[in-house]
Amino acid sequence: LEEMERDRNRVSTNKERVRAITQKLSKLQQGIEADKSRVRYSYENRLKQLENRFIGRETDLEEKFNEIGKQLEHLLEGLGQERLARELLDERKAKEVEVMGKQVELDLSQFKKAREQADKSLEQRIAQLSEEIAAERYLRIQSEEKFGVKLGDQVALLVEQVKTERNR
Repeated sequence: LEEMERDRNRVSTNKERVRAITQKLSKLQQGIEADKSRVRYSYENRLKQLENRFIGRETDLEEKFNEIGKQLEHLLEGLGQERLARELLDERKAKEVEVMGKQVELDLSQFKKAREQADKSLEQRIAQLSEEIAAERYLRIQSEEKFGVKLGDQVALLVEQVKTERNR
């Protein structure tokens, strides 16, 4: 009996120990659960903060990208206008060059015609002067011949007069 009593005491002591251990385990479990809840809450808060920061930065980046997009769009419009203006200027300059080329050709053609006319006029004038010189030369030669004949006649006459004067 005593042994049974002892066994009962032991069993009861063991039950109390198991109860105590179970209570301790329960408290530890509750502590662990509370720690898990605190850690989870802490992680969730941290995650919400990071998410809010991410959303804030995402919003900032979207605004910046929108602003850059608008600037790029404006720049592309400016480039398009500049390209169009350059094309118009190129066309205008090409037309000016074409007109100038035609004007130069016309001027050159007129210059060639004027030069040809001047050359013909000069050739005619040279031919005319050559004819005048030839006529003048012919007249001089005839005049010299006549003068020579007259002079010869006068010299002969003078010589005769001198002879007659000497003879007298």
